[in-house]
Amino acid sequence: MLRFRASLLWGIVLLLVAGVCGCSRRPRPPKWPKLKPAEAARKAMEQYDANRDGKLDAEELKQSPPLADAIIPLEGEDRSPIDADGDGELTEKEIRQRMAAWLRGHMVVCTQSTAVTLDGKDLEGATVTYDPEEFLGPAVQPTSDVTGQHGYCYPPGQDENHPGIYIGLYRVRISKIVDGEETIPERYNTQTILGKEIADDAPSTHRLLEYRLTSD
Repeated sequence: MLRFRASLLWGIVLLLVAGVCGCSRRPRPPKWPKLKPAEAARKAMEQYDANRDGKLDAEELKQSPPLADAIIPLEGEDRSPIDADGDGELTEKEIRQRMAAWLRGHMVVCTQSTAVTLDGKDLEGATVTYDPEEFLGPAVQPTSDVTGQHGYCYPPGQDENHPGIYIGLYRVRISKIVDGEETIPERYNTQTILGKEIADDAPSTHRLLEYRLTSD
């Protein structure tokens, strides 16, 4: 009887261990992009600091829609997370520190949906592409999806086990080809003025990723 009880208890232990080990079969957490903040920040300044004064002013920021988006503070705040001194301009140090903060944050992938309207109406059949800034390097890849009937889409990202948009700075391009012709103004695709910073504390990531386009 004692041997039977011991065997039974041992069997229960083995089942519990097998159950715990089974957890290892779940998808692994998403991997952090292998960003190099110092190198990326240096390249950003080389690309956009036209007058070489060591900072990106309002005019220079227009050349990088994602950085222009990142510097806009949340409503009620006097500065955004990337603009450490709140002067409305960006330095190499501020960009480097911001990227380093991404890697210390909790969010790797943004799973919020994207919504697009054109002249106030839901835009169906448009391709929305999140194109990472070149200075980020190869660690972050572009992702795109096509809007459905109500103008929503869900870009899948670079990891099939963890769909969504990875942290980073993206130019957003929205295109809809009909009969071989582009129907969306070039300011939203080839010459896009749209950009997003994707991060756990980025101002624009705290709400629906929404784009309200106009024809004129």
